Amino acid sequence: MIELLKTYKIELSPENISILAAHLRFVLEKNREINLTSITDHENALILHVVDSLLVLPELEAAPAGKMLDMGSGAGYPGIPLAVATRRQTTLLDSRKKKVQVIQEFLSQHPELSFCTAEAARAEDYALTYREGFSVVVTRALAVLPVLLELASPLLPIGGQLIALKGRLSTDERTRAEKLYDATGMGSKSHRAYPLPSGEHREAVVYEKMKPAQIGLPRQVGRAQRSPLA
Repeated sequence: MIELLKTYKIELSPENISILAAHLRFVLEKNREINLTSITDHENALILHVVDSLLVLPELEAAPAGKMLDMGSGAGYPGIPLAVATRRQTTLLDSRKKKVQVIQEFLSQHPELSFCTAEAARAEDYALTYREGFSVVVTRALAVLPVLLELASPLLPIGGQLIALKGRLSTDERTRAEKLYDATGMGSKSHRAYPLPSGEHREAVVYEKMKPAQIGLPRQVGRAQRSPLA
């Protein structure tokens, strides 16, 4: 892992690398009991989970200081690698209780990760309790941009940022997202494309909460996916 990270100029302490390696082993072991990932090969998982998560460190380091929410965390990616690398107070949020229980089990075995917590809830419900509670929302392969902007907006204060890890973005998806500036208050901040070591195309897009949303958010659970605003 050390040499692979150096290729991308990612420098982590031996202790942090040890934690990320332990997390990956734990995920692949638990994957035999519960479907956490379709990637079962260790080397592929290292690239497609750990390295993929860490490659947005430049965006996260440029984001406002404060709490981070990993929305749709699944097995803990990208949240755990990014939290370990930055030591941000981080909540790993997923709607699927069984996956959250797996993350909680790992965190309970590693008290050095006291800055991480895992919770089971839908983002819409979570925003009702933790409105504007996070400086940064990160998410990976969860939904199309218009849905992500709607879900992230009530969780962020003015100046807060959404960092979305995506595959190849279509012009249509980006155009639809741009139409939601007034509705969600989320405006485009940056966009970067890059390859993974295995050749897959990735894009990191950052949106900032630039003004209050002009509609009442969050909407009812599932509305963002069923009836997108754009």
